[in-house]
Amino acid sequence: MSERLSVLFREKLICAFELVDADGYYREEERRKVRIASQEGELLCPDCGERMILCAGAIVQPYFRHYKIQECKTGAELRTKAGKRKYFCRKALFQIVKTAGLPNVRLREEKERQLEPVLFDCDAGTIGYVYLDGKTRNISELWKENQAYLSQKIRLYFFLNEEYKSNAKNITGDEAECARLNGGEIYYLNIKNNTATIRKKYRTGTGEASYYEETYEFDDVIPDEEGRITGPFLERFQKLAKEEKRNFKKVKRFPAEEGISEEYQDMDFLLMDALEEV
Repeated sequence: MSERLSVLFREKLICAFELVDADGYYREEERRKVRIASQEGELLCPDCGERMILCAGAIVQPYFRHYKIQECKTGAELRTKAGKRKYFCRKALFQIVKTAGLPNVRLREEKERQLEPVLFDCDAGTIGYVYLDGKTRNISELWKENQAYLSQKIRLYFFLNEEYKSNAKNITGDEAECARLNGGEIYYLNIKNNTATIRKKYRTGTGEASYYEETYEFDDVIPDEEGRITGPFLERFQKLAKEEKRNFKKVKRFPAEEGISEEYQDMDFLLMDALEEV
């Protein structure tokens, strides 16, 4: 039986995530209204047009399913471990945007697409947050779908599962692709701790590549006017990168030894006084 997170109600798309607040408690008035609509057969599948019913009990996380046993190509696999993780991560992204007070928040579910973004509007236009689960994926298909959204003037930002986060110096291919898609930043979600982490590459004083990161509670994650998740991260990162750049260029002096009066060294040249030392 196919499940969904959004349905049509009186020609308006509503999302199951609308029924709960940021702490996971039901908005009882909203749940009652949608439950009545479900009982009266007013909820429809956006793809096949068939009747949908609401599943929103005390234990079960809210979602919609088809009234009759049938297969619909678009559906959220809530019965699998990966499907449940994807559900909670998309719910977290939805609540982050709702808490930020940005307008026109909705969830897009489409046939035969691996990207199902949480969409919202801001000063930069329509923005989408996409959660990507797992360690590997079809990179060429990912870029193709991203270009399709860009052609619709929708800018996407991609989030990864923090469970697969690499160390501070070596990142995976997935992380590198997300950094390229996000304009140099890598975003992670941790649904166990309700946190989001941001990473960005910089050069250390020795010229090595490393990654600066900060972690935020979901309540402290607020998109800027372009939809980016920056918080105070960007300001502190720029300060760090500037300091490391100064260290990289700094001339270091070493004490005189064995008749050499001074030795100057940086990453570009080495100057010594004794010819035989050269």
